[in-house]
Order: sequence, then C-alpha cells, then structure tokens
Amino acid sequence: MLNIFNNKGIKKAQSATEYLMTYGWALLAIVVVAGVLFQMGLFGGSCTDTTNFKSPNMLVEGFAVDTDGEVMIKITNAMGNDITLTQIGSATTNITTSVGVGCTGTTIPKGTACTVTVLAAAINTPGAAGACYDGSLTIKYTSDGIPHPIAGSVAATISDSADIS
Repeated sequence: MLNIFNNKGIKKAQSATEYLMTYGWALLAIVVVAGVLFQMGLFGGSCTDTTNFKSPNMLVEGFAVDTDGEVMIKITNAMGNDITLTQIGSATTNITTSVGVGCTGTTIPKGTACTVTVLAAAINTPGAAGACYDGSLTIKYTSDGIPHPIAGSVAATISDSADIS
C-alpha cells in the first residue's frame, strides 16, 4: 500500500501548527492588554463627556467640572410635579440652581431644565484642567415629600471654568 503521508511531512505539519498556535496566543494576549490599557485611558485619548442615569422622571443631560471645584449639572424634571434636590454626591448644602425659568434654590419646577451647581469636593477631587473626571454620582431628591435616589456615572473633561452648553 502506498503511504502518502510519510513521517517527515507529519512532523513538519505539527511543527507549523505549534508555531502558529504559539504566536497566535501571544498576539491575542497583546491585543487584550492593549484593549485594557486603552479602556483605562492610558493612551492619552480625549475624554468623552457622558452621563449615564437611568430615571424616566429626572434626566441628567449635562455635566461640567472646573479646576476650582465647581460642578454644574443640567437636570430636567420630567415628573408631573416640582422636585426638591436634597443631596448630590455627599453634598447636602451649597446646592443651588442657577439657570432655568423658575429654578430657585434647590427646587426644579415640573417640565423645567435647570443647571445645578455644587462643590466638586462633595463628589471627588476634580484635578487639573484637561484631565478627565470620571466617577459615579448619586442624586437624591423629594417629590411630594417622598424621597427618590438615582445613581449613575459621569465623565467630563475638567476645564478652567465649568460651563454647560
């Protein structure tokens, strides 16, 4: 009987397969490590300004941090009645609304978007201008005397002056 596969050919095929598998696993490890480093922001990429809050009643639509420690958050009240902010991060005082029709103190009227200002120390130490602020945030408010918390994450480039466009 004719032997098409001699031992020499099988050994070469096995050697080639081992070679490809070794370098394949090494390449896969490099790609995974690069992906993790990129996700951690170690490649100096730009910071994408995002907010991620899951609440149909209160929408967090903007977030800005400045080097002086001031944080501005644009919040829209989508509830059927006014809400009163009670806590942002660890801040229970120094919360003020500054922009928006009817926005006064810590009250956000129904259907209104207000820009809320709080000191960043209540959230986290901000950092230098151009750096990326990235963290979690809990906002607590009351509506008709009933307390409601919402939690989410925020990311923003720290600037010399906080401004939400």
